[in-house]
Parts: sequence; C-alpha cells; structure tokens
Amino acid sequence: ARARRGAVEFECDDEQACAGAAAFARTNRRAVMLTAAAPSIPLRRSAAHFSSMSRTHRNHDRTVRRAACASDDVAVDAAEQQQQLQQQQQQQQQRVAIIGATGGVAYHVIRQLLESAKSLKRAPAVVAVVRDEGKARAQLEPELRRALGDKALSLEVRVADTREGGAALRNALAGADVVMLCTGTTAFPTKAWRGGNGPTAVDALGARNVVNAAIEAGSVKRIVALSSIGVTRRGRLPFSILNLFGALDAKVELERCVAESGVEFTILRLGRLVGAPFSNVGALRKDAPERDARAITINRRDALSGDVAREDAAAVAVQALVAPAAANKTFSVINTSAPAETDAAGVNGVRRTARGSASIAPWRTDDGRREQLWDALFGELERPNEVLRLEFSRLNVDKLRRWLSQWAGSVLSSGALYPPLPMPVRVDHTERGVMLSFLAVDDGAVVPRGAINICVQSGADSGASGSKDALVAFREPLFRDSPFPGERQILDQLQNDLMAVTTSQTPEA
Repeated sequence: ARARRGAVEFECDDEQACAGAAAFARTNRRAVMLTAAAPSIPLRRSAAHFSSMSRTHRNHDRTVRRAACASDDVAVDAAEQQQQLQQQQQQQQQRVAIIGATGGVAYHVIRQLLESAKSLKRAPAVVAVVRDEGKARAQLEPELRRALGDKALSLEVRVADTREGGAALRNALAGADVVMLCTGTTAFPTKAWRGGNGPTAVDALGARNVVNAAIEAGSVKRIVALSSIGVTRRGRLPFSILNLFGALDAKVELERCVAESGVEFTILRLGRLVGAPFSNVGALRKDAPERDARAITINRRDALSGDVAREDAAAVAVQALVAPAAANKTFSVINTSAPAETDAAGVNGVRRTARGSASIAPWRTDDGRREQLWDALFGELERPNEVLRLEFSRLNVDKLRRWLSQWAGSVLSSGALYPPLPMPVRVDHTERGVMLSFLAVDDGAVVPRGAINICVQSGADSGASGSKDALVAFREPLFRDSPFPGERQILDQLQNDLMAVTTSQTPEA
C-alpha cells in the first residue's frame, strides 16, 4: 500500500487481498483505491461501503477516484483509474486565459507559463482565446513545439471575438482563474486596422466586453491587462503624436474598465515593444538587445520612456499573475541597460533608480533565485519613496521609538551636527517616531519644502508573515526623487548613533 493524496492504494493479487483492503478501510476510516495485479483478477468488495467513505473524503477535498462497482464480479481497469486521477488533478489547476493569444507578447506569456510555473506552485492550464483557431494553431504550435516539445500539446484553444462579446466570450472564459488581456493594435492606420481593428474597437470596446464576460464567468480572480506608457501624458510630446488617432485614449478606457471591474487587477503600461515575434502587421520591427544586456525597470507612475522587449514584458505579466504586491496596482515597464557585473546589484538584487523606479536583471540569475528576485522587485515598489530601512531580528519597539524622539531633539534641534545643515530642519514628534521638515524662507515666510518621516515599525502590526521590526525613513511628498539638502548627513548620523546603542550591552541599549 502507498499513500496518495489522503487515500491508500492497494495492488490486489487475489480476492483475499481485496477483503484485507476493505478491512483496512473500515478500521482506519480511509478511502482506498484498488488495482488488479492482472486484468483477469476480479475485485470483490462492498460498493456501499466505499461510497460512504468517498463522501467523507470528498468533503475535505482529499478523495481519490476509487474503483467501486455495483456487482461482485467487475474487472477494474487500472488505466481508467489513472485517467480519472489525472482529471481530478486537472480540476485543481489554475487556469489562465490569454486573450489576443496570437500577439508577440502573448506568445512569450504562453511559452513561459508552459515552460516553468514555479511561481504558480503547480503547472497552470493555459487557454489561448483567439478569433481564428486555424490561424492561431498554425502560428503558435510550430513555435511552441520548437521551444517546448511535448509541453506545447497542453495548450487549449478557444474561439471568441472581444469586439462582439456575448456567449462565445463568456464560454471562452468559463473556468478561468486569471484573465490576461494582451490585445492591441498599431497607433497609426495600417493593414492591422482592416476589418474594424482600430484602437477603439480593440482596446476600449474589447476591454469592456472582456470585463463583463469575466464577471459573468464567476471564476475569475484577477485580470492582468497590457496598456501603454504615456496614457497620462498624451497631451505632451511625443505622446500627443502617438495619440493622433486615439490610441492612448482607447488605452485610458481599457484601464478604467479593468480598474473599476471589482475584480483584482494589475495593469502594465509597456514601452515601445521590440524583439520577436513580429506578429502585428505594420508594427515596428526592431530587435531587442541581448538578454544579458537588458535590465527590466518598472515604476508605479507613468514616468518612464523607452523600449521593452516582448519577452521581458511577458515575464513581468507572468509574475503579476500571482505576486501579492502586484494586486490592484498599475506599473510602467521598460528596458534599461543592465549594470556591469562588477557593479553593486542593490538590495536583494534590486537596484533603485531615478524617479521612483526599481530595476532587475532576471536573465543573469539562475532559475532557483529568479522568483525571489521578482518578489523583491514588486516589494521594493511598495515603498517608492523609502530612503532607509534597517531591519532587526529582535527589538524593543517602544524603547527605540522613545530613543528616536530623544535623538532628533538633541542632535537636530541643538545644531550638534557638523558641518551645519544647509537648510533649517523642524522636528515634529509622531506616534511612531519623528517627522523632519525641511524649511525654506520665501519672501520672509517660512515654507516647508518636504519632510522625511522616520518611524519604527513593528513586524507584528504589518500582518505579513515573516515581517521584521524595522526603522524606516521615507520622503514626503510621495515620489519625490531628489534628496533634500542635508538628508544624507542626517541619515548617516542616525545610523552611526543607532549602531552605538543597538550593539551596546548597557541597560540603556
């Protein structure tokens, strides 16, 4: 006998072994699966007993399909039982529906999902939603077979037109846990617009129909939608040119439909797409830099400009399917040049860059660590204006808060820093620490230019598993990129003084 998902499987040589299996089930209250050592051996047992056992375990989602029959002489087909077991496991898979599956980014999404699903904990069932099944299979299957071999056979293709919506689209999304909206067209009139494929129909109307179908399907837990950088800057160059025919206006409507759907979402504003496959007729055909030369840079604002490789856009989209830190957020995504191997990689492999961005070079990292790198990237953007974080394995939170308040009053208010700060700083005490406001004099009036909020956070209060106590400093207002005059001097002094008290053995430590 061997355990299998809460049940026990017996290989029976004769009727006596079958009787022993039944006795085991009665004594241990376990569901059992019986397989015959030879097809000719009849398996005799009580169908009523096994039926009652199955109800108990099915309620706990632990039952395995069992060999049960209503007569005394039935030969159990082991292959059929194995098929039933596989069907039950498939029902537990996460199903990801890719809409616009013949696009270049969608191809990489499908390939990456089929190739490796470590971040999804189990291999997902991938559904390609397309308008023309024949065209889709001819376009996708040869490429996927070359890249993945037999794994490509697990791709399911469903037919629906997002411009029309209706029952076909609802059926295409039936059973989907995640919907990834990868539709799009060119910004300017090209052959791609033929047949009613302009931006309004593809992006605005299509997104509305997809959201309605996802809600009606009832199973969809997250929508990941691909948009474009520049949607909030479409009145300024060069994005005003890109919006001459309403391409960015349509993306704005797409984002609005997704964000207001009531379903958990992630919106990715992509830079200009480069790199194969070049699936869109009339689209720019520009090769992407080599993998090792590319870094992926993301930002919570529409503040980036540049290109992004289709492969990298897909990688961000795949991670957004499951990353808790990506839920209900919008990100801009571009490629930047990867740093030299000798350069500092930043904290946890994530480099903070200008304007609140964070960057990683995932293709330089082995597969085992890549998932951690993605988690660190999304986590870094949870704190876009953070300038200091010191985590502690053991800390008296209340004591450090009192010390921080005293430190700010004695060091900053007394002018003890040398050289003197280039700008006056006002100290305000808060419940969890201090607020340091940087002041300027304008026409005789004192005007705050911003502040650094320094607080002591308790890991227990965060609600996240594994969170540590930490001293955190972040700039206000949100997304301020440049440091305040004297900011670095203050933070350096804070760390030096904090090191002295946290490593001391005195009662005051």
